[in-house]
Amino acid sequence: MHNPKIPQVLDLIHFNSNNLSKKSIPFSKFEKPILLITYSAWSVPSKGELPALNELSKEYSDQIDIVLLIWSDQKTARKIAQEYHHKIKIRYIDDQDNRNTHIIHNLKHSLGLPLIFSISSEKEVINIEKRIVNKLDKTIEDSYLQNMTLYQNNIQMLLSNELLPIAVIGAK
Repeated sequence: MHNPKIPQVLDLIHFNSNNLSKKSIPFSKFEKPILLITYSAWSVPSKGELPALNELSKEYSDQIDIVLLIWSDQKTARKIAQEYHHKIKIRYIDDQDNRNTHIIHNLKHSLGLPLIFSISSEKEVINIEKRIVNKLDKTIEDSYLQNMTLYQNNIQMLLSNELLPIAVIGAK
């Protein structure tokens, strides 16, 4: 179900990103709902974010795809990927050779980084949120709980969106 507060300017069906083997793969190949997390080579995960995402990927990988989209080159993406659970799908986009400039403008330049996109199995963006930033006064435990809550809320939104009944024409 489309959230009317979110403009549908992202043509994710035709949007390609590279896997770590440099193979360009369209987002249309993802069949499950997607929790898309954007990173840049200069942005670092907040304290507690890595363990929260790794735990959630083990728990929900049969229901959703957790995709980490890194705005960088393959070498940097490979290095970042080493810290994530293998069930998290790592993709990267090298601005130097990507042809999806309109989508990149909307995903990265207009909305900024770091972000979480909740995307239905129909490739509709149903939610966009900023990721949690590092705060020096937070413990890793507090940050973990804050990240876990943020990501669980987005996952529950995705799953409940997939379960919404489809209106039947002529039904009373």
